[in-house]
Amino acid sequence: MKNERTGSNPTLPNQLAAIEQHLGPLDYRDPNSLKLYESNPRKHPEKQIVKLMASISEFGFLVPPLVDEDGTVIAGEARVLAARALSLPSIPVLPATHLSPRQVRAYRLADNKLAELSHFDPEALALELVSIIDMEEIAINALGWDTANWT
Repeated sequence: MKNERTGSNPTLPNQLAAIEQHLGPLDYRDPNSLKLYESNPRKHPEKQIVKLMASISEFGFLVPPLVDEDGTVIAGEARVLAARALSLPSIPVLPATHLSPRQVRAYRLADNKLAELSHFDPEALALELVSIIDMEEIAINALGWDTANWT
C-alpha cells in the first residue's frame, strides 16, 4: 500500500527527516484550507497551472508550499492552485512559524525575485531535453516545456 506521507519513494523518509530536523515538521493539509495572500503581486496564468498539474501528476507533490501560522501561503501559491485543480485531498506544507510578519512579507517577494535571476544554458538545456525525450518515459509537458519552445 502506498504511504500517503512518502508515496512509493524509499529515500523520501530520510529526506523528510532531514527537512524536518532543519526547518520543523511537515504538516499535511487540504489545499482548499490554505489561504492565498490577497496582495500577492505574482500572478499565475492558467497555462502555468496546467503545466504544474502535469508535473505533479508525473512526479507527485514534491515541493511543499511554505505557510504562515494561519495557513496563508508564503511561497508556493501556484503549486497550491494546481493541487486544488487536481482535487488532491491533502498536500505537504511547511509551516514557517519562526518568521515575523515583516519577514513573511519580505520573503514572499524574495522567493520569487531570486528565482528570476537564474537562466538556462541553451545548449545544456537542449541536450537534457533531447535525452529525456529519447527515454520516452516522461512527457515533455510534465517538465513545463512545449516541444516547440524549449526556452
